[in-house]
Amino acid sequence: MLTQKLCYCQIEHKKISLKFCEKLEKELKTISSASKTALILALENPHCVCELMQLTELSQTLISHHLSEFQKQGIVYFKQEGRFKRYFLTEKGNNLLAILKEFQNL
Repeated sequence: MLTQKLCYCQIEHKKISLKFCEKLEKELKTISSASKTALILALENPHCVCELMQLTELSQTLISHHLSEFQKQGIVYFKQEGRFKRYFLTEKGNNLLAILKEFQNL
């Protein structure tokens, strides 16, 4: 029969919340592909889809799809400028950008 060993070190151990890890997994999936990562990095400054196409070399349909997904997740918002929409990062989007920029420095 196996018995559970208790740790007798002097460090106070903090439990890991599985719900938190599941939420984190969902958030990280948001930037889990190269195309999504490229868009977040490109949106450090506000851009419309045609500008994002030039910056990332991604197709218009893929960019629009990702932006729609990002909008649903609260990562971007847009302002209508005539026929065009200019996309901006939200606070959550800026937090993801900061994480990505940290990885760029590695």
